[in-house]
Amino acid sequence: NTDLNNSIEIAANEKQTKARKVKRPPNCFFVFGEVMRPGVIAQNPRANLTEINKKLGFMWKELTEEERQRYKAEADRRKFEHSILNPGYVYRPKRKRSVENVITNR
Repeated sequence: NTDLNNSIEIAANEKQTKARKVKRPPNCFFVFGEVMRPGVIAQNPRANLTEINKKLGFMWKELTEEERQRYKAEADRRKFEHSILNPGYVYRPKRKRSVENVITNR
């Protein structure tokens, strides 16, 4: 029973840690996706996420540099705001464990 309680406490602590994790600010393509995704979904209601993202990618490639600048400016604004709200933030991606490490650590 104490093992179960310990497991529950560990899971709760991990959940709290994930909740506090600061996300990266969106880049210009992500800002573009936030704006355009609802329209793409409305035009393609049966499309899955992969198809929607491909469509967004094609649309992004079709934009001129001038059109992209609007999304770049918004991404820069969000990046600046993020730096004010999270001073000292450094992106630290998790390293994926290699297959060899996963097998030997079992």
